[in-house]
This record gives sequence, C-alpha cells and structure tokens, in this order.
Amino acid sequence: MRKIKKSHTSDDSSSFRRLPDEMVLQILDKLIDLKILCLCKLVSKRFNQIVTQVNTISFTAVTDPAVEIHNLASEASNTVASIGPFWSAYCSLLKFPRVKSVHIKLPSSVDSLFLFKWKIKFGNRLDSFLFLSPNYIYNKKELYVNENGQDEVNDELIRKKRKIAAQCLFDVMKRLLLIDLISFPLLEKVSITDSDSDNRGKVSFSGGKIADVRNWLCAPSETVEQEPKHVDFPRRMSLCYVPLLELPVSGCVMKGVSLILMLRDDLPDDIDSFMKSDDVEDNEEAAYSEAIMQILKKHRGEIERLV
Repeated sequence: MRKIKKSHTSDDSSSFRRLPDEMVLQILDKLIDLKILCLCKLVSKRFNQIVTQVNTISFTAVTDPAVEIHNLASEASNTVASIGPFWSAYCSLLKFPRVKSVHIKLPSSVDSLFLFKWKIKFGNRLDSFLFLSPNYIYNKKELYVNENGQDEVNDELIRKKRKIAAQCLFDVMKRLLLIDLISFPLLEKVSITDSDSDNRGKVSFSGGKIADVRNWLCAPSETVEQEPKHVDFPRRMSLCYVPLLELPVSGCVMKGVSLILMLRDDLPDDIDSFMKSDDVEDNEEAAYSEAIMQILKKHRGEIERLV
C-alpha cells in the first residue's frame, strides 16, 4: 500500500490566521453575548486585541443589581465582600470601550401572575408611564364566544394592579440609573428589558436621548433643601377599566382590561403620544399596542383621575 505522508502544517483554511483583523472583527461582532466575547479574549493575544473593538454586546443578569448592592453592603461589615454576578458582568463590559449598542436583560422585581405590559415616554425627563393589564387574552375570537360575557369590575383586583404598576415604575427608575452608569464614548443605543419570557417592559434609548437621561439624573437641585431632580417621576395617576376589547387587527379579544397612566404633576393630560405605534417584536406585543390605541381612541372619556 502506498503510504500517505501526513502533513504537520496547520490547515489555514479552517483558521483565522490568514484573515485580516477587520474581517475577524466583523465575525466576532456577530457573537454579541458578553460571556462568549470574554472567552474569545482568552484565545490569543491577537483575539484579545480584536474582541475589545466589538460594537454590540448583550448579557442577561440572573440577579437584581440593586439587591447585589444591598448584599454587598451587608457583607462588607462582616467579611470580605464578594461582587455579585451582575456587577461582575458590568466590570467585564467596561473592558469593551468601543461598544456602540448594549442590550441588558434584568429580572423584574414584580413577582406576579397577572398579565401586563408597560411602556414609558421620555422627554428631557421621565414624562409618563403606561401600564396595561387584561384579566384574560383570547388569541382568537372564536375561543371567546363560548365564555359568559364580560368581566365585572373587581375593585380589589384593580387595587392590586395599581400596586404592580407602581412596582414596575420603580423598575423603570432603576434601569434609568443603570443607563447613567453605562458611559462609553461611542455609545449609540442602550436597551434594558425584562429577562422573563413575557418581556413585559423595555427601557430603550438611542442617540441624544441617552444624554438626556444622564443630564436629568445628574441635574443638581436648585436649593439644598430640595430633593434631587431625579426623584421627579410620574406621580399623577389615572385609571380606565374596559370590560371587553375586541382587537380586529391582531384578532385577539381581551377581557377585564385595566389601563393605568401616570404623568408628571407639571404636565398636561396629553396622552396622544402613546397612540403613536412603536416597533413591535411579536404578535402578543402587537395586541397590547392595539389595545392601548383602542382605549385611548374609544374610551378616552372613561379615563378617571385618581387621588
């Protein structure tokens, strides 16, 4: 038999060795996940230099950063404090100074079985917060036909939803504070969403809005006695309850729909901005957006100011 001489040279066709740095960067920039990118930095000195130039990074936090800070403060008084997984990931993120887009998934502080989604409007400050929560959603009208009519108003249920809405607004404030911490020179977009499967809410800013968030959070008080301006978040609450919503575009039916709107005290009752359709990611999100627009169009007169 003829002997086949085995080559001891590496197969460059399956390696990055012959690729220019620019092409390697284009490949690595598709990975996005922070953990994978950090592992790529360990491959070689060349990879370590190239990976830090990626433009987009995403990571999912398994713990609330605010809870980690509290635990860190508690541990520091007794033993050597250990940094939590979120702040460990944050420290790793700081090693990528050329990042332009950051996407973070955080656990929500709201542990609820209720259906809901929320959205915000931000001018130079946090202007308004909208919370929508149906008791039931039927993906097809045919599934609703056999049900027994509309849900009656349940005051206790609505009070629980008001409390959840306030908790969600608190989550919004924590995420805005995180955006203030992510201060890369080339940053163009920051998005922070819930890490649960329902993706109930998202805080996302791009371009000059990122600077607006930072300016608002860092603005000094006019007097020493005043609270910092960043606590000036929406407090004026209005409520609308709709027993039944048929949504022809998405084909869904919602029962027992509570819409809660919070506005800053110094703003007029301008809710038309929420009627502008935002980009939606799935059919469920489209149904919620359609429900908001339908309530603001057809049930505006039923929106009641709460004390």
